Amino acid sequence: MSAYFQSRWFRYFVAIATTLIALLVRLQSAWLFETASFMPFFMAILISAWIGGWKPGVLATGLGAVAGVWFLLEPVGSLAIVDRADAIQLLLYLVMGLAISLVCQWLHNARDRASAMRSDITELQRMEENLRRLAADLAEADRRKDRFLATLSHELRNPLAPIRNSLELMKRSPRDAATVDIARAAMERQLVQMVRLVDDLLDVSRITRDKLELRRSIVTLQSVLDNAIEAAHPSIVGHGHQLSVTLPPQTVWLNVDPARTAQVFSNLLNNAAKYTEDGGILQLVARADADEVVVSVIDNGVGVPAQQVSTVLEMFGQVDSTLDRSEGGLGIGLSLAKRLVEMHNGRIDLRAGPDGQGTEVEVRLAAVTPPLGHAAAVAAASAPAGEVRAFRVLVADDNVDSAQTLAMMLDMMGHQTRSANDGMEAVRVAREFQPDLVLLDIGMPRLNGYDACRQIREQAWATAVTMVAVTGWGQDEDRRRSKDAGFDLHLIKPLDPLVVERMMRELKSGSGATLLQAS
Repeated sequence: MSAYFQSRWFRYFVAIATTLIALLVRLQSAWLFETASFMPFFMAILISAWIGGWKPGVLATGLGAVAGVWFLLEPVGSLAIVDRADAIQLLLYLVMGLAISLVCQWLHNARDRASAMRSDITELQRMEENLRRLAADLAEADRRKDRFLATLSHELRNPLAPIRNSLELMKRSPRDAATVDIARAAMERQLVQMVRLVDDLLDVSRITRDKLELRRSIVTLQSVLDNAIEAAHPSIVGHGHQLSVTLPPQTVWLNVDPARTAQVFSNLLNNAAKYTEDGGILQLVARADADEVVVSVIDNGVGVPAQQVSTVLEMFGQVDSTLDRSEGGLGIGLSLAKRLVEMHNGRIDLRAGPDGQGTEVEVRLAAVTPPLGHAAAVAAASAPAGEVRAFRVLVADDNVDSAQTLAMMLDMMGHQTRSANDGMEAVRVAREFQPDLVLLDIGMPRLNGYDACRQIREQAWATAVTMVAVTGWGQDEDRRRSKDAGFDLHLIKPLDPLVVERMMRELKSGSGATLLQAS
């Protein structure tokens, strides 16, 4: 309705209607306007110009002039003007009507400018508030970034000290088996910690850029939790914690990415172990709830203040950033777990533990009914593998130490190996050695891994060889490029010896493709 009143035709209708009303008033009250025949029409002009601007005002002026000459001036019923005084009165009316219209238009413009200024001021105030809020957010993000970089430097340097010390111990006591075992175990623990930090950083990057893809399959909840407990076991044992596990009596099936879901629960267990004083009690409790499964990780550690619950679930958010904790972490474990759970259409909640002590993190995921015969297939796939037959393996890496140590490890597994340290040498050695398996680095001098793979594939004997890209590049685009170049698998450095052994078992069984999904 308001849009109608603001329309052009309504404004002109007002000019016509007010002019007619003014004429009727003049005709009915002639005795009031004997010396000012056009006086009633000024009100019509004023109303028309005030509502519609100068154009309706001019229209009302013109209509009033015609109506006045026809109905009010002698001779009545004619547009002729015979009296000089009437002509002067008409001229004054026209001039004043035009003036009134122009003044009203000026007032219209002033009102519009004032309204625009008010709107601009309101918009500027809103923008100022947004800028102030953005500045505060940027300042907070910058503070978190600085804290994260400092923490990252600290967390990456921490494992280097025991690794260096262990190497020195092994060098000084090469024949002391006990010392060598202690040093080796320390190095393995610290290496696992560094790999976990780097993997978390890569996962955060993928999620931030929407590049992380889930590889779903139907698995049991127990298998997922077993993998998570295995991954978190060193941290739990290292702190002397007791872990109790409670599972539902029936088998619960999930349609999830098993590696990523196990990563969620291992992150939660590691986090609980880290923020619980040594000798604490950890609980992993799972229960079925209608068509969902609810898994809770409970500890009796330092707990999370209620006002900081949302903070620790944000990227790089931490409760305790003081120096009295030896394992502050990067502040991405809970956030990463939250993002992964949400990608599975689940929900994660964090709250105070029982009786207000410690922390409880609850994860809800949808349970599914497995297809007919799926459980039997999973059980068959889980059966122990047979003996691993010997392979001829070519290891190509421009990092001499990396190539040499990997080849030595494969030799100890009973395989026959050759090494190369650039792409051209890898192609030459492959032609001479004709390996069953090639572990090929991507970034090598003289010929990169992609081109080396293509040239090896072109050889007649290489149709059945298994080509594995072993690289530090693990983004989806890198995996696509390696597949296009002819690689069968794409594994990320540093290689886990268990993954290498599993790969050897599966290569000739036709199930090697599962490694590509897990790598």
